[in-house]
Amino acid sequence: MREFTGMKAARAFIVAVTTLAAVWADSEAKLQVVTSTTDLAAIAREVGGEQIEVSSVCSATRDVHSVEILPSYMLKIRSADLFLKVGLGLDDWVNNLAANSENADLLVIDCSQGIHALRDENDEESHGHLHVSGNPHYWLGPSNLPAIARNIHDGLCRVNPNNAAFYDARMTLFIAKLDSAFANWKASLSLFRGAAILTYHESWPYFAHDFELDIVGIVES
Repeated sequence: MREFTGMKAARAFIVAVTTLAAVWADSEAKLQVVTSTTDLAAIAREVGGEQIEVSSVCSATRDVHSVEILPSYMLKIRSADLFLKVGLGLDDWVNNLAANSENADLLVIDCSQGIHALRDENDEESHGHLHVSGNPHYWLGPSNLPAIARNIHDGLCRVNPNNAAFYDARMTLFIAKLDSAFANWKASLSLFRGAAILTYHESWPYFAHDFELDIVGIVES
């Protein structure tokens, strides 16, 4: 009886070790992606699916315009395969972070590629933030989401070409969902076309453009 119990314990131990090894191997196989914002992280998960692990430097409550570089951020970048940044001057701190990460293989993708940047009302200084390259809050315009997804897709394929077909399928499905959702959103907001709106910060011109709204004032804290 004691021998039987010992055999069961040995089998359980072997199963546990095998399972942990499989989980570890699966985690090791995943592409490590770091983003500057949680918004880019969410889109990356849609395109990369289970083939990637994503983390964001900034939390949803942080001001992405100015980020204090912490050692924990450097550790994230050091083990990353791909870094996704907003661009258009919003997160230029990424450049220093990547340069000092000691990760020569890191690929940095500027997700603003192909985006038609809107100009702020005051090009020299937009309510405390300098937007010389155009307004960087382009992801808040739903019409720009497919371009962001394509940029992320291209980055994933460059660092992980073996899974290109998987990323192609995920991106195609995601963009199809976006197109359908955008059509529904436009229909729902059509009653407000031309409405005057007040916004917080110069964050909403792309949203206003997509839904034909008129920003008449901007509030800053």
